Amino acid sequence: MCLRVGFFAFFLCFPCLAQEVINNNLQPKGDSYRLVLEENLRFGGDDNDETLFWTGPNTSVAADARGHMFISDVGQRRVLEFDNQGHFVRLLGSQGQGPGEYQGLPSLQIFADGTAIGFDAVPMSIPRFNFYDAQMGFLEMKLPNGAQLIPAAAFFSPQGDKFSGTFMKFGDGKLLMKVGIMNMEFKLVKEVSELVMPMPNFSRMGEPQFWVDLIAEGLKRSFLGTGLIGFTNQGAVYTASTDRYEITRWSGDLTKKQTVIRKKYKAVAYQQADIDGQVENTLEQFSQMPSLASIVTRSVIEKGVEKAEFPPKKNPLFGLLVTEDDYLLAITDIQLGTGIQKADIYSSDGHYLGQASIGGQGFYNLFAARPRMSFRNGFAYTVLIGEDGGLQVVRYKAKVEKI
Repeated sequence: MCLRVGFFAFFLCFPCLAQEVINNNLQPKGDSYRLVLEENLRFGGDDNDETLFWTGPNTSVAADARGHMFISDVGQRRVLEFDNQGHFVRLLGSQGQGPGEYQGLPSLQIFADGTAIGFDAVPMSIPRFNFYDAQMGFLEMKLPNGAQLIPAAAFFSPQGDKFSGTFMKFGDGKLLMKVGIMNMEFKLVKEVSELVMPMPNFSRMGEPQFWVDLIAEGLKRSFLGTGLIGFTNQGAVYTASTDRYEITRWSGDLTKKQTVIRKKYKAVAYQQADIDGQVENTLEQFSQMPSLASIVTRSVIEKGVEKAEFPPKKNPLFGLLVTEDDYLLAITDIQLGTGIQKADIYSSDGHYLGQASIGGQGFYNLFAARPRMSFRNGFAYTVLIGEDGGLQVVRYKAKVEKI
């Protein structure tokens, strides 16, 4: 009798566990929408002014409620503040190993209350998290000591209560890499994808062939799919995998699926320009590592990319980006040769609305696996990469509007 009651109780409760599945076609159902980006400020790329010349392809920008912009200059390991007109205000952090100093600076993020966290990481070292108050005064530095998985990248939720990233663990002759979400106690609370590969023989790091093999292996495994995560201002979380067009929207506590988004798509073919762009972008990444730049040369990278054997078609997804007013941009194409990026636009309830595009790799940083564009107070901020490799901060008035 108890078994029978339990059986029926399960099915009575089943509707509360179900989530809505939205199947979208190639074209929007109903009105089409677009992302309008109206440029109203651009600065940087001036090698005659040290405050306006930034290096490193992972350089990023964050804005506070006043519209002040904070540049994470990865190449020179520093944070610079500019006012809402693009005028230099102050240097907040510089290269070093002390509190508030940086060895490598992939990102600085500012939250709704004005506080901020700077994520500091260099390869083969323990990352550091630098915390700032609402006046951008340094508060403390935290290390993920005792964590089972070590963050190799971090992108924080707007609420600052958790972060997404790639998390690594070494042991038993294997390298484990998980894409997921950690809380601020450095505990994994959501796993999106997992990759296990043989432990690289790091004693061979001085050999060019080591890097040929490592580059090839990394690319091959990326073609198989990796996890994607996006945070909303309202607290919800999106997850997906690059190898299939399916995006799930979760409740903020990650316990309930709210919506599953699917869409028909036309696969995009890889072009030679994409492969050449992979070489150029990988070379730029290694140029920021003086100890490796002389080993990982263009020739080494070209051999690694060739050995990876690019598939005929690209994966359907590259990244997730959420606007200030809860529109989802699913990055569907990144052209490394031209810098053009394309995205599908979705409403918060999962319906396909239209497409968006930008040049200069402005939406998403493929190599850092994190958004390059951020939204605040009706504006979109990004760092555009010019044809000459120069970096410029661009601010747009941003809105999604009906065509």
